[in-house]
Parts: sequence; structure tokens; C-alpha cells
Amino acid sequence: MKYLILLVACLISFSAMGQADLLEKKGRKYYYKGKVYKSSYLGAIYNQSPEAYRLFKSGKKKKKRAMIFALTGLGLMGTGALLARTGVDFGPAQVIGGGMIGLGVISEIIAIFPAIGGHRRMKKALKTFNHDMIERHGFQSETSLVFGVTGNGVGFVIQF
Repeated sequence: MKYLILLVACLISFSAMGQADLLEKKGRKYYYKGKVYKSSYLGAIYNQSPEAYRLFKSGKKKKKRAMIFALTGLGLMGTGALLARTGVDFGPAQVIGGGMIGLGVISEIIAIFPAIGGHRRMKKALKTFNHDMIERHGFQSETSLVFGVTGNGVGFVIQF
């Protein structure tokens, strides 16, 4: 039974992928209609699907916010380390430097959350775009699999 379910799932996925132009991600590169795109140039492709474009823009904003927090944290930690190393005795420069290092670490931790959220939205944008392309172009009527009522009862109907 599980082999039959696997076969039906493969038939559906091959049918869907063969009939619609889907956006695929392999590594850091995106492939659409035989062309290679980088993540920063996907806005032109996502324009075809308003929901996917909205998710893509939102994900990019979150990733940009995460990058700002991360760079700010690195700057604070670097400046704090330089301040903490100045002077021989324990003084105000070392206290301020230690505080800046602490703030930098906190900023780095905060940067993790928008980065994760942005990554999830970008993934969801890809899935939404591909789903919209499948719905827009539809399946050809030559092959289909439907679960429903027939003249003999209830079951799967495969049309070739």
C-alpha cells in the first residue's frame, strides 16, 4: 500500500513540475526558466505573484534588520575591546569597554531572531510562488488524479 501511495505522489509531483515554470533553489543560486538568479534579483520574478512578492520583501527587510544588529554588535564589541585594553589600571575606560562588549553580545543575540524570521519568509515566498504558478498554469487535462465518487463507489480516478 505504501508503494502505491509513493507512486501516486510521484505521478502528481512530476505532473505538476513538468507543466509549470517553477523557481528552484540549489545552494545560493535560483533557477527559473533556465536562467540563473541571485537572491537580490528575485524581486522581478516574484512580481508575478503578489503574495510571494510581499513575503519576499518582508523577508528581505527582516534580513537587513538582522544584518544591522549584527554589524552594530560587532562594532560595539570591537570598540569595547579596544577601550578595555587601554591603560594599565582598572578604570572608567575598562568599565565602559566591558559594557560595550556586553551590549555587543546582546545585539548579536538579538540579530539571530530577525535572521531566522527573514529566512523563513523567503522560503515561504518561494513555496507560495511555485504554488501560484502551478495554480495559474493548471494541470493539463490529459493526466489527472482525483479522489471522489464514481459510478462504482468512492475511490481514486486516474485519467491519462
